[in-house]
Amino acid sequence: MNIIKVTQDVENQEDFNDWVDLALELLKRFAENAIMGDGSGSSRN
Repeated sequence: MNIIKVTQDVENQEDFNDWVDLALELLKRFAENAIMGDGSGSSRN
């Protein structure tokens, strides 16, 4: 097993998790806007 390869995989996984967290946050905001708004997905804050 190549230790450097494993380390890079772990770092890539952490970056991926950051992207997933960001995507989930955006989806959550979009869903809230759709529910609170008129259903068109536009935000009327």
